[in-house]
Amino acid sequence: MVALLVQPSLFAQEPVVQFPSGNVHDPNIMMEAAELHTLRYGTYASNKSSQGMVEDSMIWWRLDTSLMYWKPVWKYVLEDHNQDNLPLSTYEFEWDGMSWTPTIFFARTYDTAQHMLTELRQVWNGSWENEGLRQLTWSGNYLTYDLYQVWSGGAWINDVQVTYTYDPNNNQLSRHFEAWDGMAWVNDQLRLMTYDGSSNLLTDMIQMWNGNYWENSDRMEYTYDARNNRTSYLQQRGTDTTWENNMLNSYTFSGDDLLTLEIRQYWINSAWENYSRETLTYDTNRNLKVKFRESWTGTLWQNQMNWEYFYDANNNDIHHLLKDWVGNQWENEYQVFSEYDSNSQLTEFRTERWRGGPWRSEDLYRYNYDAGNNWVMWLYRRYDTTGTTITHSDSIYHYFGVHSAVLPGPVSSPVISVAPNPTNGELLIVSPDLMINRIVVYDMGGSRVYQAPISRHRFELDLSGMRPGAYSLVMETGSGVFMKKIVVW
Repeated sequence: MVALLVQPSLFAQEPVVQFPSGNVHDPNIMMEAAELHTLRYGTYASNKSSQGMVEDSMIWWRLDTSLMYWKPVWKYVLEDHNQDNLPLSTYEFEWDGMSWTPTIFFARTYDTAQHMLTELRQVWNGSWENEGLRQLTWSGNYLTYDLYQVWSGGAWINDVQVTYTYDPNNNQLSRHFEAWDGMAWVNDQLRLMTYDGSSNLLTDMIQMWNGNYWENSDRMEYTYDARNNRTSYLQQRGTDTTWENNMLNSYTFSGDDLLTLEIRQYWINSAWENYSRETLTYDTNRNLKVKFRESWTGTLWQNQMNWEYFYDANNNDIHHLLKDWVGNQWENEYQVFSEYDSNSQLTEFRTERWRGGPWRSEDLYRYNYDAGNNWVMWLYRRYDTTGTTITHSDSIYHYFGVHSAVLPGPVSSPVISVAPNPTNGELLIVSPDLMINRIVVYDMGGSRVYQAPISRHRFELDLSGMRPGAYSLVMETGSGVFMKKIVVW
């Protein structure tokens, strides 16, 4: 049975937080969860090496800021895995103050190529009741059909279906959404893409069905240089008869493919009008050192923001400093500090606001890993405007084990690059070996904040509108689901 920890080690570094005996931190409560785990899945091997490790459970804690003690008020997740470490089933529980109450169950099946074929969702209402069913069809490693059904009146009823097509280079050409009206499938949304000879995305058009015909909604157009660097991004909005310009981003790259200039314009009164200009400089290790932003006043460029970046000897980003242009001088606004362990894994991420000075704490994130470099703990703190009083705090603890059916041995992982991380919101995701079919981003509260079916090996993700903090980036491929922790500052 997997050993469960009651007090993650990083909590001990916070002497203000108390752990009263006999309350919700009673080890018997945790033992109940462990026994439930064993009941559902059987025992786990005691050899918890880094080989063959899979996540089997997670506990979410919340700090009671009035009494200053932790209590398990969020979800308790249990997962089982097959021989390929793909999740077969997931049970979710919530703490009601006295015991763990089951809430949701997922059951999944896969084909011999590790593609997910079905996903059943059930909810707990005194017993498990069907709620949703997803069925997928694949051609090689490419998703071609995705059917969603809901349980109603003792039977599965169609809800949504999605059909995908590809060109000979396996670039996705179309994504057709249809909704069930009770009698037949009805058009809902159509997405059409085109590519150049290097498989760079050239156009991405979205149309919505208005009941009689396809109506233009959004259109994106891209251009590239000879080295496949994206040089422009044009966004247009649809009308009944044509496309109207909305926004244009233009990019300039250095000879060694580093972005050095970005200009944003908006279409106003039938002409492009400047909005912002960013100039970027780098050190000899290709690390971003300065990002300088100017805004357009209508007649000239004016200073707006300036970011400075600092790195350690391993090129880990350890400090960001943001200054705003106020009046005729630069004033401190925001800064981020990051710390890493000997494996260059992020262990602490904290933000501070100037607010007229001095610097005041705003957010704090801490991460801990086991000997196999599995991410086992996440701690979050939010402070008030004085930077001294905790207004909110959560913590997640992940538990890993080796299932008795899994033979210890090296587990091959695909190379999926997600950079830069931490990020100001702009991420480049590159997966040379596996096509990424879908991307989902969750905040640390478990809420889905972004999702996109992409079916690409390379994708530029923009999370610049997200609140600074930690997020989980989930990438669905034909060979399984992979998760990456990202930090947006």
